[in-house]
Amino acid sequence: MQATDPPGSDPTADLNEALGKLARVLRLFATDDADVLSSTQMVALGALLQRGGVRLTELADALGCDLSVASRQLNLLVERGYAARTRDPEDGRAWQFWLTDDGSALLERIRTRRLTWLAEALASFDPAQRRAAADVLGALVDALKAVRGKKPPHPGDPAPATPTITAEPTEDIA
Repeated sequence: MQATDPPGSDPTADLNEALGKLARVLRLFATDDADVLSSTQMVALGALLQRGGVRLTELADALGCDLSVASRQLNLLVERGYAARTRDPEDGRAWQFWLTDDGSALLERIRTRRLTWLAEALASFDPAQRRAAADVLGALVDALKAVRGKKPPHPGDPAPATPTITAEPTEDIA
């Protein structure tokens, strides 16, 4: 069954609004752990969990931020004992960052709480609806990653020129 949009509605604008609402709700959940980690620090720890030893440049890329922001976040995580740093064996001038046991335990506690919260929120969804939502959000993440770094046009910018095709004049056959 496909939903039909009311005349004049813009599904992309509706999706943008829904994503904004989703981000705000997820941020509200994250405030339960604000005394421990910011959402950026949680993403950083997640990247360390997934990737093992990570250089600062890799983490900045994973976070979508510049090196100074990534460095600040990593330094806080190291100070709190959730991450550790060692010299990069391939380049002694660079550092690699690792998740510590305390960082791993904290991520697991947060993940368990989030899954419990999400299961409660989705109690009325059947398994097929949950799978469909996960699939759509996964595809959306992939699509957004594919255009990462491409800046959207500013309102009022002229539309990109569309090529025009000019046909050779044809003789009228009467």
